[in-house]
Amino acid sequence: MAAKRKGDCYECERIEGSILKRKRVKKLEAFSVATNKPAFRIEQEKLLAFFESKEAVVRHHNDLYTKYLFFGKKQYGAVKFHCYNALELKVARDIYKIIPQLKNGRYLPIDMTRKNYKKKMSTGILHFTAYDVNYRGCSFVLKCYVKKDGLRLCEYPYSIKQKE
Repeated sequence: MAAKRKGDCYECERIEGSILKRKRVKKLEAFSVATNKPAFRIEQEKLLAFFESKEAVVRHHNDLYTKYLFFGKKQYGAVKFHCYNALELKVARDIYKIIPQLKNGRYLPIDMTRKNYKKKMSTGILHFTAYDVNYRGCSFVLKCYVKKDGLRLCEYPYSIKQKE
């Protein structure tokens, strides 16, 4: 048996796990807006088609910030639009499993310095709520906008982002 040279990586037992991890990271990077916009847009459209095959989700529960949440066809497009990497697309696809588990939302005011502030105000958005979500060992934040629905306040999910 020949002696191992220092720095001979392919002789190390740990190399196989390292190579697999690197391949997974490259695969996720391949589906981001920054690195592969056309392929990523195709994945977003597939997600939208998946959403449209589902029914609207209505959740009434005291664990919610406003006690009422609605996720329907209009929100499908918003969630799809706000996904920026492959992992966020995966989580968005399973949003139907996440919504029943939401609890302990927190209040987020509308940022008045943003250029779309007036548009948000004109559409009736009062403020936002955020929920921390764990999905397959990663942490995400599901953001909802809050509007009046008749006499009550209602939350509408619009983005899901990975925590940094």
